[in-house]
Parts: sequence; structure tokens; C-alpha cells
Amino acid sequence: MKTLLKCYSFRQISSWRKTLFSFLLLSYFIGCNFNESSPSGPSNNDVTALDLLPVAVGNRWCVEGSQNGVVQGYETREVIKDTLVNGRQCFEVQFTWDNINPERSFGHTWFYSLGDSNIFRMKPSWQSWSEFPEFKNFPNALIGDTIHIEEYNDADYMARRIYTVYDKNASKNVKAGLFNNCYVIKYDFIYTNFGELDRHEVYIDYYAPDVGFIWEKDSCYYSNGESEIWIWDLIEYDVNL
Repeated sequence: MKTLLKCYSFRQISSWRKTLFSFLLLSYFIGCNFNESSPSGPSNNDVTALDLLPVAVGNRWCVEGSQNGVVQGYETREVIKDTLVNGRQCFEVQFTWDNINPERSFGHTWFYSLGDSNIFRMKPSWQSWSEFPEFKNFPNALIGDTIHIEEYNDADYMARRIYTVYDKNASKNVKAGLFNNCYVIKYDFIYTNFGELDRHEVYIDYYAPDVGFIWEKDSCYYSNGESEIWIWDLIEYDVNL
């Protein structure tokens, strides 16, 4: 992963459960805070979305990924060139995941295009551009606001995605250093398969002004009772504004 940019790990889909059990489990998930502190802190409206997503050729971030406390590998995210895609001037961002197990290493590409107050994104397989939903209405959104809800149905598989402003003036100490005035987004991704709960993913993401993505906690809760936690920690970066 959802992190400037973020990468999501691939997970095997859990087996089905009875509809009643899924409904009760979903209700439980939505009501939990998963041991995260409540949103707090004063709003900071001096920072724009473009400050939180500093895209320029040569910018580079290296992020360490750990699963359940064990380091799995490192992801490099680098802006390699500017180009033109679907009529928009944009930047090509290359993600390279170097797993401790070389057989699981891989890479992928995103395109990012600067707007007046937000950044648009697109994968090579997409037909059109899309805004970053987590930065929609920023910086005017208030702490605790739900800023975007997206639902889609692909055959019988449905995902409900909820983006909430968690903090706008947080401090976070990561391996690359201490960052202040961070913008924090909470993501709730709820997946159902044929109407039955499959899994619930909860992300807490930190973005630092003039740096970008610095830290993420990715908690995944499956319908069979299993769970896993990924931590993505910025360890070094090179950003030109």
C-alpha cells in the first residue's frame, strides 16, 4: 500500500461464513477503534494537499514493510520522469518492492498529475484520471469529518471505502526522523463476497508537509477470526520541492 504513496499487500480471500455471522461481525468491526487513540489536536489549515504530495522528477522514498512485527522487505518509490497520459501532463512514479524472499519481489507504476488543489492519479490499466479521495476538500475538512465514501460492485464482490480526517497537526517519529504538522487519514475498507463479510482493513496513514507519506499501520481482520498487521515506515527520502 492504500503512501506520499502507499502499497497494499496481497492477501488470500477467506472462506465464506453464514450471513448472520457476517452481519454481526461487520457490526462489531465498525464499532471498534482497534486500539488507536481518538482523533485529536488542533486543525492546521496552512498546508495544502500539494504540500503533502511533493511530486517532482528525482524525488525518492524508501519504506520498510513489516508484517506482525517481522520485517518483510523494502519498497522504493521514485518519480522517474514527466510525461503526457490521456491529455494530462503528469509524473510517472515507479514502485519497486524488494522482499527478503527474492521470489516475491515485484514492481508497478502509477501516474500522478497536479491539479489546482489536489493530485490526480491513474494506473496504466485505467481509462481515466481520479482524484486522491483522501485529500478531497483538504485543507477545509475538519478533524473527524468523513471526506469520501466509495462503493462499487464487481460481480458479487463489493468494497465499501470510508476516508476520515483523523488529525491535521500530528507529530510522528519514524525511522527517517521526527515530523510535525502531519496530516493523518483513517481508512476503513470493508469487503463482502456474495453478501457475506470477507474482511475489514483499517489503515492509519501519516503525511508530512514537503515530505509526503511517512508511516502507515495496516490492520486486516478476516471473517474467520484471523488478523494481521503491517507497518510501513519511511527510512530515507530525497525530496526536491
